[in-house]
Amino acid sequence: MRDALIIGVVQGIAVFPGISRSGSTIATGVLLGLDRELSARFSLLISMPAIVGASILEIGKVMHQVKEPLGLYFTGMVVAALVGYGSISLIIKLVRQDHFYLFSYYLWPLGLSLLLWGYFH
Repeated sequence: MRDALIIGVVQGIAVFPGISRSGSTIATGVLLGLDRELSARFSLLISMPAIVGASILEIGKVMHQVKEPLGLYFTGMVVAALVGYGSISLIIKLVRQDHFYLFSYYLWPLGLSLLLWGYFH
C-alpha cells in the first residue's frame, strides 16, 4: 500500500513539463525495492485511468467541432493503440533484459538540443 501511494504521488509530480511519467514511476518502484518488471507493469497499469480520463474529456470538448468522417478518428485511435501496445511490449522487453538504460540514450542529445534551442531562440 505504501509503495503504491508513493508511486502515485510521483506520477502526480510528473504532470510538470519535462518529467517522464513512466520513467519516474518505474524508477521509483525500483528504488522502493520492487522487481524491475513488476515496477514497469505497475507503471503502465496506473497510466490507464489517466489516459482514458483525459481522452474522454478531450473527446467531449471537440465532438461538436468534428467535420471529418468519424472513421478517420477511429482509424487514428486504432493506430495509436497498436503503436502504444508495441511500445509497451518494447519497454517490458528492455526491462526484463536489464537494458532499460538504452531508453535514456536519446534523452541526453534531445535535452541538450532543446536547451540550446530555447537559449538561442
